[in-house]
Amino acid sequence: MVQNTGASMIAGWRGMATLATGGTLDDAANNVNEELENRGYHPESERVAAVMASPWNPLNWFGIAGKKVGETAQDLGAPPSVAAGMETAVNATPLLLMRKGNLEEPVRPVRFANESAAEGAAAADRLYEPPQPGFETAILPLEEQTRRAGVLSRVGVTEARKSSLSGDLKESATDFQQSKLDDQAGNFMRAKLDQERAALTEHAEAIARDTGGTVGNDSSVNYARGQAILGPLDKLSDYFNAQIKRLYKEADAKSEGVKIDMPRLNEAVGGDQAEFLGTTEGEALLKGVKARMKSLGIQEGEGAGVTVGQAERLKQYLNNVWQPRTGKLIRTLRDAIDDDVTSSAGEDIYAQARALRRMRAVTLDEPNGIGKLMDASGPEGINRAVPVEKIADTIAGMPVDQLAHVIRTLRSVPEELQPQAQAALSEVRAHFASKLLNEGAKRVGQWGSRDVSRYIRNNQARLEMVFSPEELAKIGDLEEAGRILKTDQSYPGAAVQEYNLVRRGAMAAVRAGAAAAGGAAGALVGAPGAGAAAGEIAGAKLTARFSEAAALRAAQRRFVRLQDVGK
Repeated sequence: MVQNTGASMIAGWRGMATLATGGTLDDAANNVNEELENRGYHPESERVAAVMASPWNPLNWFGIAGKKVGETAQDLGAPPSVAAGMETAVNATPLLLMRKGNLEEPVRPVRFANESAAEGAAAADRLYEPPQPGFETAILPLEEQTRRAGVLSRVGVTEARKSSLSGDLKESATDFQQSKLDDQAGNFMRAKLDQERAALTEHAEAIARDTGGTVGNDSSVNYARGQAILGPLDKLSDYFNAQIKRLYKEADAKSEGVKIDMPRLNEAVGGDQAEFLGTTEGEALLKGVKARMKSLGIQEGEGAGVTVGQAERLKQYLNNVWQPRTGKLIRTLRDAIDDDVTSSAGEDIYAQARALRRMRAVTLDEPNGIGKLMDASGPEGINRAVPVEKIADTIAGMPVDQLAHVIRTLRSVPEELQPQAQAALSEVRAHFASKLLNEGAKRVGQWGSRDVSRYIRNNQARLEMVFSPEELAKIGDLEEAGRILKTDQSYPGAAVQEYNLVRRGAMAAVRAGAAAAGGAAGALVGAPGAGAAAGEIAGAKLTARFSEAAALRAAQRRFVRLQDVGK
């Protein structure tokens, strides 16, 4: 106070001298600020800052009382210098009483184990006001807060906002609004909220990585994922084809190259042709099959024989002309050829062939989901009903029963295909996990907790089918942690009011005291106005410095280490 009183006198005289010599008001203000910056005292005490920041700061009371005393003295006829001195004396009282916080907080909705008595008392840094509509929130019991702390700890959070643990939506909204302020406390809170989002993102990425599949959903990842999923399914199709081809060889050996009858094939292409004639594609297929049979020397009608080799070449033709709209017709023709060939070799081979065909049909052909994935024609299956890069999305969007069939098929492939099948299952899990990650990370700002919850709710049966219980537990933690840490961005009141309190309310007494001190000192040399003006500027500077540090400490006290919750 002594140093700043002297600084205010010098600054005031310099400001008036600037004006007296023709300077502008801006020049005078700049000169006053320069003197106060160079000559003034700028305290760094955190204890001072903590007391100044409190909403229950006694300096507010003394400022009001000091002003009243000064005004009363002037009303009673006291000289301005005496009135200013009395006001200064009252305003100075709080500075003489400063000591480490021993204030009482009027409301402590949450008590955390890591707070000492002094810290708990010093946490009287918030402006409590009647809850706004939609923010009438009850404080959760300590047991629930401890459980929440466990959830947050499992997703990688080490220090949490007290409001997120207590369930106080208004205080949580205040945390968010404070993060928008451009000061030390705002920067601190913004960094903490960013850390919360980073922890949730890392946990979601870990779920995806732990599947053993590829993390991500961009086009290159989806193409590679589609290939990985199709790999064992295509190999399973090849497996069935190889087994049927083996039976063909046995049939050919038994017939010793003699032509065999093809009654079922002749019935399919020469009997009721309604199925073919129903569509343009069907008519074209029938015409093409007859032309190919003619070129192979296969004649229609009873008694027209065909070798096993000719039958195989006709099947190859059917594979080459496959397209989605004629897939069912082609499957009927292939089954007819298989029946004719294998029946000629005896009942045992015929029964094996029918069993294999039936297994293939119920596994790969008849179920709409997997059948759509397997529909392909052209060189190396280039013409696909579902493009390779859309395979994972198609599986993820299948009805639950169709998805269940795909998963069962991959889990039950022959032993030699199991490594590829397990890789495919990993990619299916990775696709779901990456979608979950995208839902949480796609929004700018805080983690998309609602999007994650919605995705889990809409895909719960699928997730339970694909993931293990341990993986589902991690997904559950991700969803709940996102909800715990969510801040409501629609409520702007508390942080702004607290900011105004610290910056313009609780610090008003410092400015008033500095102005009064400047006025008293100026009065001693006949210029109380200049001293008061300079003192006001000095008070403003002190206010800014006090409030920055105090607001930062207040923000820091809004957090608690998770390891200390519930102890």
